[in-house]
Amino acid sequence: MIPWFRNLFADYRRTNGLTRKQVAIETGFSESFIQKFENEEILTNTRMENIFRLGDYMRMSKYNTLISLRDKTYVLGIDLSGDPVPEDIMFQELNNKYAINALGNLIDILSVDMAAVSVKTNISEVRLNEIKKSRLENFSVSVNEAILICKALNKKFSEIFALVAEDFRGDQNAINIAQTLQNYIENQRIPETTFGSEIAIDISNDEKEFLIEMLTAFRKLRLSPQKPDHNKQ
Repeated sequence: MIPWFRNLFADYRRTNGLTRKQVAIETGFSESFIQKFENEEILTNTRMENIFRLGDYMRMSKYNTLISLRDKTYVLGIDLSGDPVPEDIMFQELNNKYAINALGNLIDILSVDMAAVSVKTNISEVRLNEIKKSRLENFSVSVNEAILICKALNKKFSEIFALVAEDFRGDQNAINIAQTLQNYIENQRIPETTFGSEIAIDISNDEKEFLIEMLTAFRKLRLSPQKPDHNKQ
């Protein structure tokens, strides 16, 4: 689950026993601005420089500040960049400190065409629905699932996923792990789509694409295979 910046800010103020007036004095904003921000009255119209000022005030990293905005997407290597770490360190950190969650871009794609993504990734629609919920609920995505989805959609990791630290406010290393993971995914190759071990015929790429399209349509329509009626002569 990706924490929401507004909630992080309000929780920080209350946890530290700070009044809005105190925060206003320390940040240079007006008390009215702080109140309206916490009440979501101006959240969507707040300038990014002001968001970063509030993030800095909480000692949050720029990456964590950006992903906590949820509905905005910032691509690693374009909008901001991390320093890659060795892959063994990346996997160790992923196992112990971080979760992979869906961003709004992926949620939009799955909302429109989950059946097609299921066919291309061989991930069930039930599981894809859990991945779709991972932005707001306690589901996480495996590295292998992230690879399959990124490859199927031809997207960079940071276009559709966020790397979420357990210690979200205090973490400063997520951007480096996320950059390493994005680079790792881009260097991976995934197996060709197959249609069952019992099929032993060579098919062209065009034929394979046709079969994938037919399977996608089949699943979208929730069709059931037609069994032959042996009573008919």
